[in-house]
Amino acid sequence: MAYRATDPNKLLPLSREIRFGPDNRKHILYALREAGTVICGWGKKGHLGPVDWVATIARTMGVTLYALKINMDGTPQHPLYIPYSKEPEWFGGANGWR
Repeated sequence: MAYRATDPNKLLPLSREIRFGPDNRKHILYALREAGTVICGWGKKGHLGPVDWVATIARTMGVTLYALKINMDGTPQHPLYIPYSKEPEWFGGANGWR
């Protein structure tokens, strides 16, 4: 089980391992292996999760990551705030990391 919250600041008191949950690595590896396109959208609070790990694994596996929009700070914007018509753009991974 992993935690989620509408207010990511509520996750801050939890350790990164608890926030991420024991099974998520397995599911992320499966998605990176099986998905035709991987779109990232963790938003500006992505540092609360294993962002560096995902980027490193994607690069190692030769997976290119995409985002629907990239924030000014370089993070992939959360899809909640993006119109349905937006096309994915290169974010990183196999071609290097932003």
